[in-house]
Amino acid sequence: MSDPRSPAPLSRRALLAHALTGVVVSGCASRPKAPPARHPTKKARAELGPLEPGPVLDLPRGFRAVIVQAAGKDTLDDGRPVPGFLDGMACFQGDRGEWVLLRNHELGPAHPGPPRPKVLTPRDGDKLVDPAMRGGVSRVRVDPSALRRSLAGDTSARPVLGTTMALFGTDTNCSGGVVAGGWVSCEESDRPGHGYAFHVPATEGARARKLPSWGRFKREAVARASDGAIYMTEDHEQGLLYRFLPEDPARPLDEGVLEALVVRDLRSTAKLARGYALRTAEGVAVEWVRVPDPLAESRPCREQCPEATTFSRLEGIVWDGSSLWLAATQGGHLERGQVFRLVPGRGKLAARLALAHEVTDPRVLSQPDNLGLAPWGDVLLCEDNYTSSPEVTHQYLRARRPDGTVFDLARNPKNTPERPGEAPGDELTGACFSPDGSVLFVNLQGDRDETVAITGPWPKA
Repeated sequence: MSDPRSPAPLSRRALLAHALTGVVVSGCASRPKAPPARHPTKKARAELGPLEPGPVLDLPRGFRAVIVQAAGKDTLDDGRPVPGFLDGMACFQGDRGEWVLLRNHELGPAHPGPPRPKVLTPRDGDKLVDPAMRGGVSRVRVDPSALRRSLAGDTSARPVLGTTMALFGTDTNCSGGVVAGGWVSCEESDRPGHGYAFHVPATEGARARKLPSWGRFKREAVARASDGAIYMTEDHEQGLLYRFLPEDPARPLDEGVLEALVVRDLRSTAKLARGYALRTAEGVAVEWVRVPDPLAESRPCREQCPEATTFSRLEGIVWDGSSLWLAATQGGHLERGQVFRLVPGRGKLAARLALAHEVTDPRVLSQPDNLGLAPWGDVLLCEDNYTSSPEVTHQYLRARRPDGTVFDLARNPKNTPERPGEAPGDELTGACFSPDGSVLFVNLQGDRDETVAITGPWPKA
């Protein structure tokens, strides 16, 4: 999700990517759980109407939004300002009735000099993965009752019960995914010693765990499918789609094999010719090749598999109960994005990949990044436009229906590019629903750096 044009170590942007697809493999009933997977249905067609101006976000009529937390203004439990560059996020049910947000901070190396706004300064007692890095994951405990009162207009309600750092000292935590009852936060980094996935439990005080068996690369997001495999995207202009096959499907965080996707006789999906089979609804059969050096000790994983098929900056990925959806932010002939659908193999049937959507009109969709899943089955698409244009004037949260049409869910009204070609306002990231499906959480990353809650008459599944 970082701007590929910038050489600065700190990204311009700071499940989803959470989707409602977490598969809890632990037998511990007290562990906070993510919402169950919701399968798309042809009967569920969202019709929310046009967006109307609002003080926080532009939303359809009947919807409301409030700011849950603002980086740099609100504080952690220890008194330090909440860090910024809010990115991928997931929402879990807590042990005591609260909701727990696990939220990435897309921050990279520390910089010399005085403290920077919205960058957390370490203290004695902090357990940093790497003292030179400032990325991580915050754990925000939310009171559902107080949040509902706030959404109803009660300005005295205080929804946030507390905020702590669940992971600190990592590099450029972009998105992730829900696996084994927790949030897997991904380092979008190729720097030595970085590029790992970290499993962060939702339970307060539980320790995060690095997952070296999943490999080391510029990982953006992950999703666990019903075949037990973990599918992972790589945010690089020649990035790959990976899958991790655990030796024991019931223990996906342990040892296993890392593979990369191959479409025979296709080197890149970035600009597919018209009529190519990948553009059909059935798509094409795919294969997988083993990555020989998952820890990239000699060279990056993407350079180890010359037969693997590349994508132009794979970012969000989400499992809907039968298929995986993945976004290539700069793919397509306009370089404004593609959305692919991958159906895992079953028995003797090979997995199949299809191009489900290529951006041809940026007014409808442009540069999809984080993905999520709505309770009624639509795929959520967070836009990350690096440049404004006559067609791209704002950043949107959109949704894709099962029939392939795209509609608007929310828009950031504050688009203030100072110069032509700059980003059209803060992007929306980390779209995820509360465990009961009543509240949609989303971040605004950039100048605002806010976590927002949205409610209203959501479609029924």
